Amino acid sequence: MPEDVPFDPGLSNYSNPQTLRVDVQDRSGADMLLILGGTVIFPETMHTCPPGPGVLHRFQVRFVVPQVPKFVRVKDQVRSMLVISAMASFNVDKSDHVVAVDKAVIDFSNAINEFQVTADLAISNGCYRRLVYLVVVLARSG
Repeated sequence: MPEDVPFDPGLSNYSNPQTLRVDVQDRSGADMLLILGGTVIFPETMHTCPPGPGVLHRFQVRFVVPQVPKFVRVKDQVRSMLVISAMASFNVDKSDHVVAVDKAVIDFSNAINEFQVTADLAISNGCYRRLVYLVVVLARSG
């Protein structure tokens, strides 16, 4: 079961969420392309670190992708959507540190009328505190 990043209207767990709308014409009936990006900041209770050096720790998180301003209000508007996942690896003090997004899945939650991403994460030799996201959505105006 994924651990949820709390979502509040004040976006206290987000840094600089952005929404770019581009008008399009598509056979599916879509008339807008949304590009959403920003950083989700895990609250202190969710800061995740592996139990020891060289140990790979895997966990799953779920977070809302805020629309600023809001264009998509119901799932029926969505024609297609994509979330971009990434991996980082760096060397510090002759030790490799890896932060990976193994898999990221996006959906539109009718319960809260927002996009949600569920990500499977893996880390070694470091702690996970933030996640950068980029979401692309093809939709029709409501």
